[in-house]
Amino acid sequence: MLAILALVVNVAAQKRDWQAVEKLQPGTPISVHASNPNPLALRRADCDFISASDTELACNYYTSRRGHRFGPFVIRFNRWSVLKIRIERPGDSELAGAAIGAGAGAALFASAVSGARGGAALLGGGLGMLLGGELGHVTPFLHGPIIYQR
Repeated sequence: MLAILALVVNVAAQKRDWQAVEKLQPGTPISVHASNPNPLALRRADCDFISASDTELACNYYTSRRGHRFGPFVIRFNRWSVLKIRIERPGDSELAGAAIGAGAGAALFASAVSGARGGAALLGGGLGMLLGGELGHVTPFLHGPIIYQR
């Protein structure tokens, strides 16, 4: 019982460790939640880690509009405004979205098209995979660990 309590306390202590943030590799995909917006008026940003110091966190932020990706824009968060930092794994969400979309598309097309189940399922699975993978990329739903939380 005491060992479990020590483990829980140790994990909670690690989440308040700013040094873990400073040790991240540049380019690591992260999400930052802040109490005060940065100059781009973002309270939450999915970005690629650049660096962290005792006073701030910097990351590359990308934006997209009508299928075009713009950036990177360097955004900086005051350390004291950062509430939470999570490592993101966008590839995991894309793969899961593609798998879910393929299954759903195959089932939908196979049941909707009478007499051509195999071909319809293959077509629906392919379309569902593309759509699901794109949705997983745009709206990541599988997250990595929280490395800092205040």
